[in-house]
Amino acid sequence: MRVDGEQHELMDHDSFQHERHGHWPGQLFCCHERDAIPRSAVIVIAGQAFGVTQAGAPCAYSLSPTQRTHGPGAANNSVTIQCGIGCDWTASTTNSWLTFTSPTNGTGTNTLNYSVAANLFPTERVGGLLIGGQTFVITQRALVCTFTISPTNRAHGFGLTTNTVSVMLNSSNCSWNATTTNDWISLSGTNATGDGAVTYILASNPNSTGRTGTVAIADKIFTVTQSGAPCSFTILPTAASHGFNSETGLVVVTGIGGCTWASTNTNSWITIISGATGTNSGTVGYLVDANTSTNARSGIVTIGGTDFTVTQAGSPPPCSYRLSPTNRVHGFASTTNSVILTAGTNCAWNITNLNSWITITTPTTGIGSAPIGYVLAEKCDFARTHGRGDGCR
Repeated sequence: MRVDGEQHELMDHDSFQHERHGHWPGQLFCCHERDAIPRSAVIVIAGQAFGVTQAGAPCAYSLSPTQRTHGPGAANNSVTIQCGIGCDWTASTTNSWLTFTSPTNGTGTNTLNYSVAANLFPTERVGGLLIGGQTFVITQRALVCTFTISPTNRAHGFGLTTNTVSVMLNSSNCSWNATTTNDWISLSGTNATGDGAVTYILASNPNSTGRTGTVAIADKIFTVTQSGAPCSFTILPTAASHGFNSETGLVVVTGIGGCTWASTNTNSWITIISGATGTNSGTVGYLVDANTSTNARSGIVTIGGTDFTVTQAGSPPPCSYRLSPTNRVHGFASTTNSVILTAGTNCAWNITNLNSWITITTPTTGIGSAPIGYVLAEKCDFARTHGRGDGCR
């Protein structure tokens, strides 16, 4: 527009319309950044002043970017607030793990710096920065828990044993547990949060062969080995006594798994008839010959390293017999009496009687000393001579 030969410009909120001197081109100029500051001017028309006042553009705010994802570690980054000239803004956050590292208030478009603290929890978290009324969303990935155990393996003897394994983590907020599938390993302190320890108990190894087991602690494996028990055996009985005749006997052997035993015999009169060797537990059978000597004897059979003592009685001396009295005189009448037989303890005897008028009233066979009873019948010829006939046989 021309007024008194001067060039003037008119501007609305969205564009400028520029009128050049001498013509009307109708050219538009875009407003790339709105100005929130009001303005005023004076136009002189025919020598008269005309005042013009224009309000500032309303403030509009936007963020670039509007969100961001970070890893679990500490980090620094920035976000840009975009707004018109003269537009005031402030920034704040309610998340303790987010911190501004640049001013939290300003005017117009600006870049704000922030820092993210390391996430010490095994869970993802989401927070925000409130800038000029706009929310900038920050997502932080969960901490990846890492575990360390010490030691990672251990060897033990065959006996009952208790020990511990230390568990270390990269965060006191990480949880773990411990398990085992070996029935000879018992655990306590099997779950915790943060650093800790697992206590384990190994039962005694009942076998001569070693064994290996594992304990799973978090994502780690603790390996434990236990040596086999030394071989040893017990026998029952540890001694036996036999008579002078040939006899057999049996010894029970008890041992641990995987152990082999043998029987050693240097006695000519003892024979191992079963169980000369064996594994774990079993029995040993033996035979003793008859002892033809009157002297007792003993021998040792070694079974699995343990001595078994065999004692055998001597044979009895040759048998001798003695009667007391050796004879006796009786009257003609029927009579009962006895004679004492003295014999060795194991000496057998029998009675032979071919006399019809003598009756043996005690057993006719026996062993050792014994009284021998007998009955004599009345003598008949003498009875008849004296005028008796009353039942004489």
